[in-house]
Amino acid sequence: VELSDLVSFWFRKRMKEVEAVRAVVKREEPFYIEKLKDAVSIPSVSNEADKSEFVVKMGHFLADFARSVGGSVRSLDDLGVTRDGVVIPPVLLVSFADFDPKKPTLCCYGHYDVMPAEVEDGWNTPPFELVLKDDGNMYGRGSTDDKGPLLAWICAVDAHRKAGVELPVNLKMVAEGREEAGSEGMDAALKDSFFEDVDYFCISDNYWLARKPCVTYGLRGFLGLQVKITGSDVNLHSGIFGGAVYEPMTQMVKLLGSLTNPDGDLEIKEVVDMIDPVTEVERKTYDPIEFDPKVWASEYGISETKGSSKTDVLMRRWRYPALSIHGIDTTSSSSATVIPASVSAQLSIRLVPSMDPDLVAQHMKKHIESQYSLLGGKNELKVTQTFGASAFLSDFQSINYEAAKLAVIDAYGVEPDFTREGGSIPVCLEFQKLGKNVCLLPLGEFDDRAHGPNEKLAKRNYVCGIEMLSCYLHRLAHLQTKNR
Repeated sequence: VELSDLVSFWFRKRMKEVEAVRAVVKREEPFYIEKLKDAVSIPSVSNEADKSEFVVKMGHFLADFARSVGGSVRSLDDLGVTRDGVVIPPVLLVSFADFDPKKPTLCCYGHYDVMPAEVEDGWNTPPFELVLKDDGNMYGRGSTDDKGPLLAWICAVDAHRKAGVELPVNLKMVAEGREEAGSEGMDAALKDSFFEDVDYFCISDNYWLARKPCVTYGLRGFLGLQVKITGSDVNLHSGIFGGAVYEPMTQMVKLLGSLTNPDGDLEIKEVVDMIDPVTEVERKTYDPIEFDPKVWASEYGISETKGSSKTDVLMRRWRYPALSIHGIDTTSSSSATVIPASVSAQLSIRLVPSMDPDLVAQHMKKHIESQYSLLGGKNELKVTQTFGASAFLSDFQSINYEAAKLAVIDAYGVEPDFTREGGSIPVCLEFQKLGKNVCLLPLGEFDDRAHGPNEKLAKRNYVCGIEMLSCYLHRLAHLQTKNR
C-alpha cells in the first residue's frame, strides 16, 4: 500500500471526525458563551496594583476550565514581583493530552489580563459584563483581547472530548497574566523544559485587517523612550519668573518638533537609513489583500490618512517605522499659571525588521542631546530607554501557515489574506528564538476596539473561531504526516 493512499484514507477519516467536533461546537454554543461571560466578569487589569487579586482569580478560573476538559496544568508561581511591588501572577503551562511521539506538538499562547476600563471612558455597557447585542457582537473588556481567543482554544479541546474525537496533535498552552503590563515573568517561564518538544507555535492575539479572515506573519517591534527636562526644584509662578528663566515645556516642544518632518514621519537620518528598500516583488504581495483605507479610517473618525492607495497605507502601517508621542507629564496642572519644574514626554517607535532597538535608541538619544545643545540655558536633560523589542517576521511558507490557511477555508469558506500588522507582540520573537515556526491566527476583526471603550467580539467569530482552531489542529497533523 502506497503511503499517499494511507495518508488520504487517514485524512478522510479525520475530516469526518472534524465534522463531529464542529457539530458539538454548534450544540455547545450557549455553554461556550457563558464561559466567556464568566471570564469577562473578572476585572483582571494587570497594570493597576489594586486589581492584582482579580488577575490571580482569572488565572485560577482559566486553570480550572483547562482541567475540566482534561488538561494537566502546572502553575509557575515564583516569578518575583512587578515594578510596583506586586507579586507577578502565575504563568500557566497546560498539556491537553499525554505525549504521543507520532504526533506534532503545538503550543498556543494567550494572556488572561486586560486593560483598564471604566464606564466613564465612553462605554455604552458595563465593561466587565459580557453583553450580547442585536448586532451580533458581544461587548465587554477582554472579549477580543484576549479572553475570547484564549478560551476558544480550551473550547476546541472540550468539543473534541464531547465528540469522542482524539486530539490529532500534542496540544499545549501557555497563558500569562502580565501581557498588558510588559510580560514580566515570561522570560523566566520560557526557560522551562515545557517548551523543549514544541514543533510549532500559534497565537490568536491579533485581528483581521477588514471583514475577511487573515493569517498574520509579521509584526512591528517596539522602542519606548522617556525624555525629561528639569529646570528648577519647585514649580515657578509664571508672572514672577516668566521671561527670566528657560522653561522646560518650551524646550520640550522644540525637541519633539525636531524628530519628524511636517507630515509627522521620522526625520532622523541614521534611523531612516536602517529601513530596507521596497522591492517590486514585495510591493506585489499587497495587491490581493482586501482593504479599503477610507472604510478603515471612517470607522475611527479619521479625516485623512497618509498615503491614498491601499498599498501606501498598508506599508505605512506594517513595513515602515512610526514615531508616536503618547503624552507629556508635568509637575503642575495644565490649568495652573505656573512654569512646571520638570516635564516628561513618553515616546515610542514602532520598529521594522531591519532595526535593532538598542541601536535606534542610541541614535534617538544622540539626536535629542544634539538638538538640546542648540537651545539656551542649563536645564537638565535625561533620555531613558524604557522598553525595546525587535520586529517579528515569520516564514509563511511553513506547513504551520498552510494548515492555518486551510482551517480558515474550512470554517469560513474563504481563503484568508496573508498580512503583517503594525502592533507588537514581543513573545512572538521569543518563541521564534526557540527555533520554531510561529503563526498568528486571529479571531477578532479590525474594529473590535481592543484597549478602547466598547471592546467587542462578534459571536459568529467566537463560535466559528472555535471551529477554525479545531480544523487547524487536524490540518496541521495531516500536513505533518504528508510531509514526512
